[in-house]
Amino acid sequence: MSLVDASENLITVSLSGACTGCMMTDITLGWLQDQISEKLGFAVPVVNQEPLTHEPQELQDLAHLAHVS
Repeated sequence: MSLVDASENLITVSLSGACTGCMMTDITLGWLQDQISEKLGFAVPVVNQEPLTHEPQELQDLAHLAHVS
């Protein structure tokens, strides 16, 4: 797990390795949210940054141009 972004309103993490696609993700994020909220004294949502399911269009275009040349 790595921290992607944090503010007073939202904490975004990136789950990796065995955590990716695990059915326990919600429990892990809930536990982390509870721990952080307890330390801060107020609730802050913790969410997982979803990985890209496909390459951005710009990368697809560049890859196509590389094969055309």
